[in-house]
Amino acid sequence: MRTLLCCIGRQENKYIREFVEYYKNLGFTNICLYDNNREYEERFEDVIGDYVVDAEGNTVEVGYIPRPTDQRFAFNLFFQDHIPGYPQFRVHLNFVFASGLPFGPPNAPAYQRQFRTTWYRRVDMGFSFMLLEQSRDRMRHKSAFIRSIKNAGIYLEVFNVLGTSNVSSFIWITDLYNVQYPMPNFLTGRLINVKLAVEW
Repeated sequence: MRTLLCCIGRQENKYIREFVEYYKNLGFTNICLYDNNREYEERFEDVIGDYVVDAEGNTVEVGYIPRPTDQRFAFNLFFQDHIPGYPQFRVHLNFVFASGLPFGPPNAPAYQRQFRTTWYRRVDMGFSFMLLEQSRDRMRHKSAFIRSIKNAGIYLEVFNVLGTSNVSSFIWITDLYNVQYPMPNFLTGRLINVKLAVEW
């Protein structure tokens, strides 16, 4: 029979070894410690590193607390090409897929910030028509003003084509019983943008 003890501590390095030995003698086979010390403070493993795996098979696992920017993965794919037979017309697609970020109640200890936002998903689509291009049109015009323009184009972009509700942050609301509830703030939904870009 195996038994597990889970706990969290901060600035308990003077007593952590005695704590582990006490509960090990009580019969706990696994002890999971979450180290809530600050980065510049002494870590639990510096004091009880020999307990990680001892001769009797008892283990002490120092828990991992993710940082606010600890994103597990992010994937981005951008594709652009012109329409066959019409090189001045172009189409582009942008795909973004990423894991959520850690978050937790405000002013709460680090070990309570174990929640994660939903996955970030977004698809963008854009169309462009190049009115002037340096390699194609610049020297064909007699106008000095036209020849001074390197590139000019009209762009139509649709951001978040699928209208996905991606979470940016949370507002925490406290009820009468001092229980906090997270209310998500969502990023902009589908957005259409038209622009004229001129480069000299």
